[in-house]
Amino acid sequence: MQSKLDLLKQENVRLMARITELKQRKSENAKLKTKKILLNMQSKLDLLKQENVRLMARITELKQRKSENAKLKTKYPKLIVNKTAIISTSDIAQHKYTNTSQTIHIEPKSSEDKEIDNFLDLTYKDTIRKLLTLSNSIEVNDDESGQRLAQLFSDAEIAEDTVAEIKTKTGVTEKIARSQVKDWAKL
Repeated sequence: MQSKLDLLKQENVRLMARITELKQRKSENAKLKTKKILLNMQSKLDLLKQENVRLMARITELKQRKSENAKLKTKYPKLIVNKTAIISTSDIAQHKYTNTSQTIHIEPKSSEDKEIDNFLDLTYKDTIRKLLTLSNSIEVNDDESGQRLAQLFSDAEIAEDTVAEIKTKTGVTEKIARSQVKDWAKL
């Protein structure tokens, strides 16, 4: 009976040691889980901070753009009004052109005609580019000559846009599109 009691005491000691070991492991596991959760949270926090920095930079950029746009609108209010009025006129002119586009016949060009067209295209584009460059470098004054100059630049830019739009919508050459815009301008 004594030996049975000794065996039970030994088993009890062994089980108590095992329980203590398991409690220790449980405590370590809880600490590791907590540490893992904290690391994941820190990682997510870092990502959110980076995203926040990116968004703040984007907001700053958009505010600058808005400010620049407001300055341009106050500096060139007449250009904006005139451009919208001329665009609506060009829309009407395009409607007229679409009705007559069925009568246009395009014949093959000779190499000399192609060279002339290329030269005219380059000259026209260069002129428009110079006008636009000049318009970007000249500050428009409120006096009459400044307003006329601003109107000329606006008209040139709108004419260029209209030519490009006619070319894409109808498939005609740039020369024909320019002549159509020129004819409409005479109306």
